[in-house]
Amino acid sequence: MQPQGGICPGCYQLLDADVPDPAPEMLAEDLGVVESRIGEVRMGRTRMPLTGVLYATSRGLFFAPHDVERVVRVVGESVAGHSVLWWCASLMWSPLTLLLPFVKIRRERQVESYVDRPQVLEVGDSHRMSQLLLQSPGCFFLPHQSVRLICRRRRKWLVERSLGGNLRFGAVSDSDDFRQRMQLELSKDRWSGVILS
Repeated sequence: MQPQGGICPGCYQLLDADVPDPAPEMLAEDLGVVESRIGEVRMGRTRMPLTGVLYATSRGLFFAPHDVERVVRVVGESVAGHSVLWWCASLMWSPLTLLLPFVKIRRERQVESYVDRPQVLEVGDSHRMSQLLLQSPGCFFLPHQSVRLICRRRRKWLVERSLGGNLRFGAVSDSDDFRQRMQLELSKDRWSGVILS
């Protein structure tokens, strides 16, 4: 996100463009290590990637947005009709005219599509998290000490931060499995200061 008046609009922290990014090793220490994959989520936010994977780390929650990959494939299709060659041949030999309605031409065309690819992190991984945080727009880390409240409303989750706006997200598929993994994570001692409902 673009800073607004030297402040991050997501977490309300001061940003100074003249200060270089922290070293990946330093970030890795702050992020902790990946402990589990909670699941694929769709974030309720604008101007950023919406779909990604939520991970539990030893220091909080980490969101890694999907990579969007451009895929071009060749699709063959049969098209009713006839070629100029068949038409000319039918003028020369009239029985071919009877076959023209049954002639199919095979055409190939390129179809472009975009595919979401999850960014997979392994248990214990911390170096890869810091790389993603520095290089992947939309990636974020939510330290457990910055969270005031986490609640579930129907199939959506709401996270209230002590600084910054609220985060909303929902499981992309199998919300019961996601709910169980999220509740298992929130039952750990590190979330004891957070209001859960």
